Amino acid sequence: MQYEIKEMPDLQKTGKRKVIAKAVNHRQIDFETFLNMWAKDSSFDKGLLRSVLDEFRQQLQFYMALGHSVKVDGLFVSSIALSNKNGAEELKEEGVRYDTNGVYIKGVNFLTDAKWLNSMRREVHLEKVGKVRKLRNVTTTEEERLQMALEYMREHHGMIRIPRYVALTGISHTNACKELRKFSRMPESGMMSMGRGSSLVYVLRDEENK
Repeated sequence: MQYEIKEMPDLQKTGKRKVIAKAVNHRQIDFETFLNMWAKDSSFDKGLLRSVLDEFRQQLQFYMALGHSVKVDGLFVSSIALSNKNGAEELKEEGVRYDTNGVYIKGVNFLTDAKWLNSMRREVHLEKVGKVRKLRNVTTTEEERLQMALEYMREHHGMIRIPRYVALTGISHTNACKELRKFSRMPESGMMSMGRGSSLVYVLRDEENK
């Protein structure tokens, strides 16, 4: 497995330069490809493997929905993570009833099994690649970057993806994700998001959605 050394932003303004190791992910293997490769190296049929995984997922979801955490030996302990759309609220006087309509399932917590993690550490060979990735010197403002994105979208079928925004503005992928997400939630920005995951794109907001 390859990794690279990346310079971190000095958020505390200490004047010190710090670096961190980051794994290089070459590509994401989709479920079909995973099943094909697994079936090829296994004595089990691909259809059987799919059925077992589907049943496993449904059972995992069923017991977590009942409020249980589920321990899968050699893999993980899973549980549901909740959050509130309004964030943490100040506790008022005793007896006050709180609105729970804002509570939603934020995600699923997966705590890696220690034995599996130790096995990964023994089996995976780490290889450093490239030089230290230095921070880009970005001089544009957030408003200027928004206008750059809107201009690009008007000239290219009304849409833009995160990698293109990174190349266009020079900011990091992480900051690009945060910035575009922020713009999409602002009706006055002129853009909105469509799709999710690998199909996520940002498009010009039409009049009806402003």
